[in-house]
Amino acid sequence: MRRKPRSCWLRADASAVQRKDFAGSNRARRRFFAASRRRGAARVHASRGIRLAEPSPMRRSMFEPTSKHGHLRRFARSMLVGILTLAAGALTAGAIAQAADERWQPPAAIAEAARAAAENAADGDAEVASIDERLKLARCSRPLDATIERPIERGRGTVLVSCSAPETWRLFVPVRMHNDVAVLVLARNVQPGEVLAADDVTLERRSSASLPHDYLTDGAQAVGLALRRTLATGAVLTSAALEAPEVVRRGELVTLAAGAGPVIVKSEGVALEAGRLEQRIKVRSASGRVVEGTAEGPGLVRVGL
Repeated sequence: MRRKPRSCWLRADASAVQRKDFAGSNRARRRFFAASRRRGAARVHASRGIRLAEPSPMRRSMFEPTSKHGHLRRFARSMLVGILTLAAGALTAGAIAQAADERWQPPAAIAEAARAAAENAADGDAEVASIDERLKLARCSRPLDATIERPIERGRGTVLVSCSAPETWRLFVPVRMHNDVAVLVLARNVQPGEVLAADDVTLERRSSASLPHDYLTDGAQAVGLALRRTLATGAVLTSAALEAPEVVRRGELVTLAAGAGPVIVKSEGVALEAGRLEQRIKVRSASGRVVEGTAEGPGLVRVGL
């Protein structure tokens, strides 16, 4: 018996149903194979002793729907943990630093020992040179020993600070005294080359902290000497500012003296160069011979026989 052919509409509907069933079966197969692969990977990792990392609570909370208050509570907890961690670290670092500092002698204690020794040795207030804070000297188990190493003169000196136990060390500390001392100053304005007389200088009391190192304290140290540069009234006189006066000028007619005791031979000569007191200069004698002698005064040169 011959089958009756189906209508084209029925054949189209049947094809659509078959394609839909085939697509659905393909999706089901893909899901099945993906799940199988995941289970197989888990078994392989488990057999190798590897544990797959789980998402952290912070990462999981990013994807899970939570309330606004829950986010705030977690943020507050994280901030609290961070603050406590920083506080613990700071306390630990402070304890370590304090333990390390207790091993070394404080520079302030060394400076105080030097200051006390200087003030006991001289009048006035002592100023101690700054001690390097990086200096690492073992803490002394006994009181520090401080003695005057270089005598305090003109307001300056050196103190030796030492320790004998548990470790031996020594440190030289410069000191400077602050007190009023009598110094030599000018009583008038003086030009370079002028020879000082007794009326040109006077004594005044000045603070030693502001004085130069080579200041003068006696008029005899300056009278008869000449200034190297211009100084005003009240200027403190120093040895560097003075020099011997020029007693012989170049080309000047001078007296040559030779001999010692009661026998002295004198002659005339011409100075070939200028000379200050006690300075060696060359002189041409009356015979034309050039001799060398010492300028001992205005127009006077002493020569050897």
